[in-house]
Amino acid sequence: MEIKITTNDIIYAEKILFGRIWVFSFWKWDSENTRKQKRERQDFIKNLDTIDLQAVPGSGKTTVLLAKLLILERYMPFNDGSGILVISHTNTAVDEIKTKIWKYCPKLFSYPNFVGTIQSFVDQFLAIPFYLNTFNTKPYRIDDELYNEKIKKFISSSTPWFYKQWLSNNNFKKILNIKNVNPNKFYNFRFGINNNKVILKESLNGGNIDIKKPRSKVDYTMQEKKLLYNWFLKFKRNLLQKEKILHFDDAYFLANRYIQRFPQIIRLLQKRFMFVFIDEMQDMDKHQYDILEKLFFWKRTLRHCYQRIGDKNQAIFNGELKLDNIWNESKRKKMSLRGSYRLTPETAQVVKCFGLDYQEIEGLRNSYNIKPHIIVFNETKEVLPAFVKLIQENELRDNEYPFCAIGWGNKEKYYTKADATKNSKIKAWDINPNKYIIKSYHPDFNKDIHKPKIDYIYLKDYIKYYENKDNSLAPIRKNILNIFIKILRIENIKDEYNRIYTIKKFMNFLKENNENKYEDLKLKLFKWSFSTIKGEDIYNNLKIYIQPFLKEIFPDMSFSLETINFINSTESSNLATSDIDINQKKSKYFEKDNIKVNINTIHSVKGETHTATLYMECFYKKGRGNYESERLVDQLTKNIKINETIESISTSEDLIKQSAKMVYVWFSRPTHLLCFAIHKDRIDNDFNYDNWEVIRINE
Repeated sequence: MEIKITTNDIIYAEKILFGRIWVFSFWKWDSENTRKQKRERQDFIKNLDTIDLQAVPGSGKTTVLLAKLLILERYMPFNDGSGILVISHTNTAVDEIKTKIWKYCPKLFSYPNFVGTIQSFVDQFLAIPFYLNTFNTKPYRIDDELYNEKIKKFISSSTPWFYKQWLSNNNFKKILNIKNVNPNKFYNFRFGINNNKVILKESLNGGNIDIKKPRSKVDYTMQEKKLLYNWFLKFKRNLLQKEKILHFDDAYFLANRYIQRFPQIIRLLQKRFMFVFIDEMQDMDKHQYDILEKLFFWKRTLRHCYQRIGDKNQAIFNGELKLDNIWNESKRKKMSLRGSYRLTPETAQVVKCFGLDYQEIEGLRNSYNIKPHIIVFNETKEVLPAFVKLIQENELRDNEYPFCAIGWGNKEKYYTKADATKNSKIKAWDINPNKYIIKSYHPDFNKDIHKPKIDYIYLKDYIKYYENKDNSLAPIRKNILNIFIKILRIENIKDEYNRIYTIKKFMNFLKENNENKYEDLKLKLFKWSFSTIKGEDIYNNLKIYIQPFLKEIFPDMSFSLETINFINSTESSNLATSDIDINQKKSKYFEKDNIKVNINTIHSVKGETHTATLYMECFYKKGRGNYESERLVDQLTKNIKINETIESISTSEDLIKQSAKMVYVWFSRPTHLLCFAIHKDRIDNDFNYDNWEVIRINE
């Protein structure tokens, strides 16, 4: 299908996205540099070939994608019946796309098009259809938390629930002691394929399993290892097939199995989606990258448009880093957006040196030119007040974007001497006051203090930790219903088809079999949800109600010790909702002189824009120093490209690469002020003052 995007199309998109024109289109008074920036964006919007778009931070890459989608929607429905596929890595990114253009693109968000995350795409088009075809039923849930709950139940059980069904081998009983097998590894075991045979791997992208007997001089024999391996494989198959519970990673295994057994699905999906756009491509992991390449990079497909959009230099995920160059560009054309509307020329000059895949960055924000600042400190407690002072001196406001202080969200722990007296396992290095982490700068920081999940260990957590962005009752109502579902799951209560209850199935069952109880529960859900939003404690009321209610619905149901502990345990935090809110504010913010600074990890602010950003240098492993300022001294003091530093070192230096990637991400957040906190022992007196303003606290 031939579509040619015109200047009039671009003007149409401008009016919707910006309420004005001349953003992408040319104006007669444009400077040559402005025309160059607009030309880069126009070229991408008009391009409908298979290409990669490498875009620097703040270049507006998602905005140009939105412009292209707005324009393509004007040409729908396509003559050949095909549609558009738009994939991003997170729900947040997908929601941003939907929020900005949904009302202007109703056709884009209906069949045959699909806009969603990579996980939802794989689930809907590959994993679930293959599962249904193989087992004649749908999986109960694809969810990491529920999967890990089942694993934990197995590990903590002295007689696993499947043990009697499967195992009668006396030799096996003798060697089977889960305490002798590292249980943490078992959470990560995933399916793989070897010579068309299903096997277990250490992780989705990992190697083969090596079963060892830790803390023992005598390892298992080959026969014992084989027996254990087969047992683990059988257990994982049981979770998949009988329990119908899948880890998110399992979806990719099933997807690949589908492609392997029915390769025609590739052609069908390409016919369904003539235009494929992958936003934030750098966030895709290897298994996600491989799936997308198998499906959509197909040379023989005529006029097929497969475009990957992102910034390779921002490839960090889950608090870690991607060092493998999985984003292979050698087989396709490449386009670039080099101008950053977020960064000032001063900040861009600093940022570009840290990109492992070097690219020029042109800072286009000229309204407020502040030199990046190094804050040299002696005491960590001095850093945040000094940052606030700089904000005040430069008369900055957080009306549009926040002030933010960030650090490497590493797993290092900081202990006091008092902690060491209570725990002999805490080493001297762990109480080293110079081992700086985020809590060193902001002692109240706790990134996990309020992190909503689907499943919790204790009932109390369900009514404390819930998503509450708009004060609606829906999230807390869902959490309360999940309490009932959790208990039914613990007690192995299933529906008439021997399937685990979902919220929808449970409510339908009530409505059909006991309408009075159904109406009573609906009323209670409303009252409990409303009370929780108001800050009232509903725990005791809920605890008294839940057991008699379930007993009346399921007369044969007994309440095991596990269920009783789940309902009554006081091990969870005893903080009231208001206390949690207060604790959250202490954890997430630093306030002084009516200025509020968000405190967070680098990974959590990836993709954000700040008015002012402070990086609080943090310890990360030993090797070529322990901090970024030690590993990246050439980039900070001499403006040397990071790849030139790496090439001059004879050994592999992953720690330098890791530090450079983190620095690239957090240096590229602010529109106005960039600050970097370095301890006085880690900065030379002859520091490069060309690119940085150095201020020394209390000197």
